[in-house]
Amino acid sequence: THRTYNAAELKEEAMLQAELSIKGLRRCRLMLGTDRRVLIDACRKARQAQTPGALKALQRDFYIVERALISLEDAERMRLPVLVHGSHAGLPRAYGIAASLVGSKDGRIDANALSRYLDAYQSVTPLTMAEIRALRSMLTAALIKLLSVECARALDGLKAEEGAEAIAEQLDRSRFGRRQGGAGEKLNLGDNAFLVERLYTIMSEKDMEQGIRELKTRLELEDREIEELCARARSERAKGTRRMQNAIHSLRVISAMDWDAVFEQHSHVHRELLRDETYCRMESRSRGYYRECVERLAAALGAAETVIARHAVQLAVGKEGKQAEAGYYLFLNGREQMYAELRPDKRFKKPMEGRTLRNFITAEVIIALLLIWLAATEGIAPLVLALIPAWSIAGMLCVRAFMVKAPIRYI
Repeated sequence: THRTYNAAELKEEAMLQAELSIKGLRRCRLMLGTDRRVLIDACRKARQAQTPGALKALQRDFYIVERALISLEDAERMRLPVLVHGSHAGLPRAYGIAASLVGSKDGRIDANALSRYLDAYQSVTPLTMAEIRALRSMLTAALIKLLSVECARALDGLKAEEGAEAIAEQLDRSRFGRRQGGAGEKLNLGDNAFLVERLYTIMSEKDMEQGIRELKTRLELEDREIEELCARARSERAKGTRRMQNAIHSLRVISAMDWDAVFEQHSHVHRELLRDETYCRMESRSRGYYRECVERLAAALGAAETVIARHAVQLAVGKEGKQAEAGYYLFLNGREQMYAELRPDKRFKKPMEGRTLRNFITAEVIIALLLIWLAATEGIAPLVLALIPAWSIAGMLCVRAFMVKAPIRYI
């Protein structure tokens, strides 16, 4: 079935205040550590229990879960808007989106469901480029959380069944409720459907008719019916198994999706930059550099990324030469014009490239002078002869040093 998302359903969640922080990602990683331990413990119990259901589904495809956990460890760390209100307060907003989608679909995620949800969400508030890039990791984390919750429920049900076997054995030795203060009177059977179902099954297998009558009588006092509890236990077990299978299937789907295509389909910044002819003809890495420049300018000016991209394209309209390209206003001399028009209250600082060149020339001169001074101790002739090799050596050393520290850029 296809669900239609609209702005009214998502408005409350989308309009929550968010602040930019890396702490939400750290909290998400701590949560994943707990989920990992639960999953490993559940897989170990599944090997020992030999019972069908959610735990068996996890054991059969646990290699997919392990692969997903490894991918989360290798995920890029970035600053993401963090929710300050709601059920996911303190976590990245992208995780809140992923958890909401996973919960609404019972863990069954595909490209169409993701696309519809993102379109509806961004009709209320656009996501940043970092959030769209982080969606793969956040969806994986939300699915791991769903697996952890279902494993915890399955383990609770397993403990209840083990407790039912112990109770049935005790009741088999001493008739149910015959002695005052016995186990039957102390136990609140209506609290756990799995316990009641298992206890009823054991009694039926052992033909404990008296115990079954006493069990039904006790449940009637609590306004419960044994058939209702057994049906609820089977239903919860089936739902848990289905969610487990859906989540594992979704982990497969997520790992196989083309996330570059997902980014370009849902990034509003990419849509704005496509109006620039030069950007349209670029390869993916050069486009990525344009978008990185948009992110840096948005952070420096305190403006939305879509505003930066739209304004850069508008400034390039009707110009000639380099000024007719949006990139001129994103990472060349046109940035000063962007500052002047969008944030006249902020002073445009000298570009990092200029400071790097100044530092390079200063270091080169210092090293050359040092080498010449060392040669001058031997006389005038070695001093003159040392001038050219000293300058060459200084230039080589500075180039090597600055290349090691300089980040790789594609353009």
